[in-house]
Amino acid sequence: MNKEAEEEEAQLQEEVKEDEEREEEEEKQEEVLQKKVKGCEEEVQQEQDKVQQSVEEEEEEEDEEEEEEEEEEEEEEEEEMSQTEDLQTQEKQKAEHETQIVEFEEHNCNDQVLFRLRGM
Repeated sequence: MNKEAEEEEAQLQEEVKEDEEREEEEEKQEEVLQKKVKGCEEEVQQEQDKVQQSVEEEEEEEDEEEEEEEEEEEEEEEEEMSQTEDLQTQEKQKAEHETQIVEFEEHNCNDQVLFRLRGM
């Protein structure tokens, strides 16, 4: 009976040893998997950061384009206003010049009438 007990104990010890080895192997595999998961999580975070950065850069570019368009529109409006003012000034000067011509002609005509009246 002693021999049977010894054999049974040896078998149990062997099973315990195998269980311990299996547990160690499982722990190692779990560590490897955890490292892989962590690596994947880091990659995902990096990709998310890249996407976020791209989105921010795109928004920044759009804002800059909008600002440039607004500036161009303002410049065009200013130029149109300037051209309108120039045209108004030219028209005013032309009207003044025409008025001066009419006044000169009236004055000249009056002088001729006076000259004729005196000559008589």
